[in-house]
Amino acid sequence: MNTILTLIIPSDWPQLRRACPWLLHDAGGRLLRRGCSEPAHWPGVGGAPDEMPECRILLAGRQVAGRRVRLPAPPLGRRPEVVGAALEDVLLDAPEQLAFAVAGKTGDDGTSRVGVVSRQRLAGIVALLRELGLPPHAAWPLGMAMPAPAACLVGDELCVVAPDGEFAALGPGDDLAARLVELAGGEALPLHVVDADPDAGARLAAVPGLRPGPAGEWLAPAAPGFLDGELAPPRRRTAVVRHFSGAARLAAAFAGVALLLSAAQWGWHAWQAARLRDAIAAQFRAAQPQAALVDPLLQMQRLVDSARHAGGQLVAGDFLALADTLAELPAGATIAELRYRDGRLEIVATLPADAAAALAAAAERRGQRLSADGGTGWSLSAGSRR
Repeated sequence: MNTILTLIIPSDWPQLRRACPWLLHDAGGRLLRRGCSEPAHWPGVGGAPDEMPECRILLAGRQVAGRRVRLPAPPLGRRPEVVGAALEDVLLDAPEQLAFAVAGKTGDDGTSRVGVVSRQRLAGIVALLRELGLPPHAAWPLGMAMPAPAACLVGDELCVVAPDGEFAALGPGDDLAARLVELAGGEALPLHVVDADPDAGARLAAVPGLRPGPAGEWLAPAAPGFLDGELAPPRRRTAVVRHFSGAARLAAAFAGVALLLSAAQWGWHAWQAARLRDAIAAQFRAAQPQAALVDPLLQMQRLVDSARHAGGQLVAGDFLALADTLAELPAGATIAELRYRDGRLEIVATLPADAAAALAAAAERRGQRLSADGGTGWSLSAGSRR
């Protein structure tokens, strides 16, 4: 988005006409191209999203009105409800049905220029431009972008900016000469032409109060203007974000590959675990074909313990096997009480510092588990063999 497309929207677009004037500037404000065409022929339409120009619109004709009013200092003085309340006495519609654009500069009398447009009309234009892939970043009255004094012919309407900055739209039914004297005080205004019919501008330049002027090259202000709320412009990407967008896409690609590899590795481990469980179950069925398969590891451990008991050997949960671990208690440990039941040796003892950690390590080496029961109580039991 290195270019700026300014659309000058007539009052009857797109209902009665499909073409509208446009100006294409570079990021520095230099005019690159100009024209008047239908949307299909606007610069950038149909291109890649990253190549679309930034779209700004200037509303011409009687679809917009201009007012002057005293407003609080920004940002309070830019809020639509505050502007609407200040203009309520001179508005024909309810403030909530309108959109407002406040000029950045305040006049010498302390008043600010405010553009007014129907919110419904503005929403229709914004929706159409969004469908075309050109979401507006700014929307202003044409009269607030033109120099003062000046006049501009757009379609069948003449936009006039008086020397004091006030603007108005004149149509075919108006007495142009009289209205120009009223607005400009007899000063001949330069007539700018941006439409596709330069001959119409030449004929209009013969009207008293107008004189031929250069073609309009105005760049709409960058501030949102009329656009707020649901009509607010999309967020602009900073130069830093644009600079690193390629690197960000590459990083995202690497992250996606890493995620796929992680998923593949997890699937491989899950497959290996399933194969190991199947092998354990097969060995258990070979050793005990008549037994029900519930927990093969635990069932085999109990069978091995039973066989050891039958052969006169100790198993991990026997009293002597558990008590043998206590032989590694350091000097200074005092055992007050021992209780054995159900393969669990309960100990009441006073242990010096670090003795509990040493006893837990000794128990782990023997396949046992040491747990604290609070205070001076401990319990020793056979650990899990899984």
